[in-house]
Amino acid sequence: MAMFSKEDSERQIVKGISCAGYERNVLQMEDILMKKYGYNRSQLHKSLVREKYRQEMVAL
Repeated sequence: MAMFSKEDSERQIVKGISCAGYERNVLQMEDILMKKYGYNRSQLHKSLVREKYRQEMVAL
């Protein structure tokens, strides 16, 4: 076993996003929300996904 080996569930998963030039306003909205909630980009994304998931799944 490697000295710094981690279980798969403990490894960080990194995913990138892309925005077209005309979507710069989305990045500005993201910055405003991050400042408002005191979140970094990752925290904001996860929070918004969880919120939307709850909204959508309760509706089923």
